[in-house]
Amino acid sequence: MKCILCIDDEEDVLDTLNVILSDEYSVRTSSTPNNVFHLIQQHKPDLILMDINMEPFNGLEICKAIKSYITTENIPLIIISSDERIQ
Repeated sequence: MKCILCIDDEEDVLDTLNVILSDEYSVRTSSTPNNVFHLIQQHKPDLILMDINMEPFNGLEICKAIKSYITTENIPLIIISSDERIQ
């Protein structure tokens, strides 16, 4: 079963993603990205869904870090947000 790693600082969003995706995928969630490389190593995700705004983290900076390592650069990553200002 394919694995999706969901990272968001809002538990409600993580719960919703888990409900939506868990029938078809193995879903792993984290409310903080400070251990993202450990989670990637542990779960070997086929896709990462990550919030763009997480205090005190910036999802774009974390995305750049993930894409900068040869061992993680090929993992597809989708930035998500519930911020209504982002379109």
